[in-house]
Amino acid sequence: MNTKRYEDIKIKKQFLGLRGSRGGFTIIEVLIAIAIIGVLSAMVIPYYNSFLARNELKNAALKMVDMLRRARGQAMSGQDDLQWGVHFESGKYVLFRGPSYGVSDPFNEEISLPAVLTISTINLNGGGSNVVFSKIRGETSQFGTTTIQNDINESKNIVISQQGVIEER
Repeated sequence: MNTKRYEDIKIKKQFLGLRGSRGGFTIIEVLIAIAIIGVLSAMVIPYYNSFLARNELKNAALKMVDMLRRARGQAMSGQDDLQWGVHFESGKYVLFRGPSYGVSDPFNEEISLPAVLTISTINLNGGGSNVVFSKIRGETSQFGTTTIQNDINESKNIVISQQGVIEER
């Protein structure tokens, strides 16, 4: 009677694929799981990197527009009874006060761009790299376009009109 019961249990284990007291994963199963994770990671990482680059570009463009609007607002309010402006370089832009940018002015407020971004184009009336807003009216004679570009060749244009209106395109 005992032998019959043992054979029934043995048949059930074979039928269900059980291995008795030996459990766990084989090395082949672990290697297959690692290979699947590696393939999925290789497919996802480029999309994630491009998402980060796009996000950095969007945020930097918004910050630049904000800085330009701040300079215009300070000029229009007559803060410190001065003109206010923004100076552009390839890796940064600087809020300054007065009719021109001075590198060593302690009132300058510098914003550095993340490493994946550059200011690729500075196309301002008069050919300079400064936009200066007039007191009270907030107009500028240095109107034009500045372009920020990321490392996957996407870009955002910041357009400054002669009336001082600032837009991102």
